[in-house]
Amino acid sequence: MIFLCLLLQLATLLFAKTLLRYWMHPVLVLVLLWTVLSMATVLFAPEYYFSAASYVAIILFQVAAVAGAVVGFAAIPPRVNDTLGMTIRGARLVSWASLFIGLVGASIILQSKGNTLSVLLDFAKLAEVSRDFSVARYQEDYRMPLAARICQMFVFAACLICGAQFAVNRKSMRGFEFFLPLLALVSTVLVLTTRATFIYGALFWLSAYLAGRYFCSSSAAWQPFTKRGALFSIFGSLLFTAGFVWMQMLRGGIVGDMSRLPEVIAHLKKWPFGSLAGFSVWFDSKNFSEPTFGYFFLTGLFDLAGIRARETGIFSDYVDIGNGDMANIFTLFRVIIDDFTYPGAALFMLLLGFASSFAVSITVRRSIFGIALLSAIYPLVLFSPIVGFYSYLGHVVAAVFFAAYMPLMMRRLARDAS
Repeated sequence: MIFLCLLLQLATLLFAKTLLRYWMHPVLVLVLLWTVLSMATVLFAPEYYFSAASYVAIILFQVAAVAGAVVGFAAIPPRVNDTLGMTIRGARLVSWASLFIGLVGASIILQSKGNTLSVLLDFAKLAEVSRDFSVARYQEDYRMPLAARICQMFVFAACLICGAQFAVNRKSMRGFEFFLPLLALVSTVLVLTTRATFIYGALFWLSAYLAGRYFCSSSAAWQPFTKRGALFSIFGSLLFTAGFVWMQMLRGGIVGDMSRLPEVIAHLKKWPFGSLAGFSVWFDSKNFSEPTFGYFFLTGLFDLAGIRARETGIFSDYVDIGNGDMANIFTLFRVIIDDFTYPGAALFMLLLGFASSFAVSITVRRSIFGIALLSAIYPLVLFSPIVGFYSYLGHVVAAVFFAAYMPLMMRRLARDAS
């Protein structure tokens, strides 16, 4: 049955590629992501729970997104307008400001527990503080101070601005300056050992870059697959994996004890490969609640408005994913089912597909709003194996800030400078 489900997933990928044509269309990225994830899960985590019924539901949601995308392209074809060069004013200032503000945010977090930034220079002390914060987050429901959260929102917005600028005007800054917002997040990651913080920033940066590439491309079918890009992706993936493992060892206070490495890797395996199992267990349990009408998709906004308080980790329930490991990674699909029921979730995916094609079409027509919209859609797609990306208030604020910043600060380059 697993083999048949994988064949059906491959057929969905071919179906989507035939109809949508462009590899970097968000819906095609979604289908490709789930194709790779499902095959990798079966290959590297065969002991995890797998439900054919739940996987068919996932495929049907993908098909709904493809259908919406086809309708979107039919309504607004991706016709390319002029290719005059553009730039984002103030990008360098934002980049350096994000580094400073990121350190301010880390300092505020440290001071909330009686520490200072100097612990970042003392590895032994850093390991001790990181362990304390990890315990506080899981056992004491520790939350970042408001001022630190505001700092982080700015850094996320800076990731969007610098990612877009890297695509539209790479000569505007020195190479490393485009990545300073990501560096700014490292201090917070080291203190709180929250790997997700860096992932969020990286997704924002990458999403804005992809949107910027669509904006500058002479065709909606621009080719992302190059030898240099492949080597960079492989190196980046290896570096990220190493950092992911190291952060887990730091969280557990066992940095330097390489004998614990197999134990750490076994524990971490559920993060890249446990989402399909988590959704399958939940789906088969039929433990469905009344529709929450957007709470799980926009948890932070609901919490801010006082409609319903946010729970730690979005979902509070844990399930056995098949080998005794407990996890609460349930994918975007549980989010939209809980919020809107099955028919509503299918409609959500249909509208997501339509919005994706609309965003691609207006972006290649040189719409600045298109860059903002496409930059907001990509993280939702790329984070779909985990949960809804905009369940977090900081992500919503960053996306809105970016959408407001772009029309004000994006300008055409002079023809002799393009």
